[in-house]
Amino acid sequence: MPARRPEPLDVRAQRLYASLPPALQPALTRERFPHVVNRIAAEWEIPARFAKLMDELLLDARGHRTGFPYEAVRELTALREHYFAALPPDVPPRRAAHGAARRPCVWGSATARTPR
Repeated sequence: MPARRPEPLDVRAQRLYASLPPALQPALTRERFPHVVNRIAAEWEIPARFAKLMDELLLDARGHRTGFPYEAVRELTALREHYFAALPPDVPPRRAAHGAARRPCVWGSATARTPR
């Protein structure tokens, strides 16, 4: 079976990537696992969903996954730490109700609520 071609970054992921400080841009993850960057961008606005995704990416709950290379784990961990450090103190990352607390949208979506 031929190797699957990586999917390209979608527009939302491209904008998120460009909005990050250079030291936090997950370059290896973007190059080797663009579908992961697409998923991160899709969950970026809702802390509880972002937290769940990052747990799924960084923790092996199934016991038989190969996992990411060290550099990708380092990139994802740094991005996660940056994300939660930027949350307002009144938004608990794992308990934010779906849609109740949203991060500012990096691409200026009118539907994204800004944290208080």
